[in-house]
Amino acid sequence: MELSDFRDWIIIIFGAVGVVATIVVLTLIVMVYAKVARILDSLQVAADNIRDTTSAISDVIVKPIMKVKSFIDNIRNAIDALVPSGTKKGGD
Repeated sequence: MELSDFRDWIIIIFGAVGVVATIVVLTLIVMVYAKVARILDSLQVAADNIRDTTSAISDVIVKPIMKVKSFIDNIRNAIDALVPSGTKKGGD
């Protein structure tokens, strides 16, 4: 066996190992992508559920409270406009 034959076998072996390693890495990348895609899908569903829940809470609790507060503020403004406060600023 000459040195050139040995060199050729080493090149063939390293080429085959390189092809196998590339296939293994690509397979791992596809597997990780599939798992990450499922996780991202479930996170999207969870975010949609949270958005729906906060919207429902806003509709049921926050908006009525804001309407009551606005109504009370309007009553106060009407009372202040109709009833003089009796305190004037100035030197009178």
